[in-house]
Amino acid sequence: MVLSDTLFRWFYSSAGFPSHVHLANISGGTDIAGCFALDNTITPVYVGGCQGLSLGVKVEVWDSTVEGGVDGQGKVAKGRKVEEEGESGELVAVKPFVNMPCMFWPPGEKGRKKYRSAYFER
Repeated sequence: MVLSDTLFRWFYSSAGFPSHVHLANISGGTDIAGCFALDNTITPVYVGGCQGLSLGVKVEVWDSTVEGGVDGQGKVAKGRKVEEEGESGELVAVKPFVNMPCMFWPPGEKGRKKYRSAYFER
């Protein structure tokens, strides 16, 4: 969820947008050149949620208080998946997706370390 319930309500009440304006409550980022969660103009918008996950992106919600990182064998250690609805956490893409970057600049070992750190160490 990108917006807190308070900000969601503010959009329609204090900001003055009428109820027929569609709020696109998305979650994504510049670094992935896409979104984990998107809007959908044919389904209603509700306080407390987004409208749907992006096609082709395996997304889970993980507990942000559990440290993950790389284990002793260089494999990504998984965090604890959030099981209870309404529990906050971090959106995590648990499998590669089509628009995921394959490297960071500069090429070579320095770029690989920077990439591994950004995506897989926490």
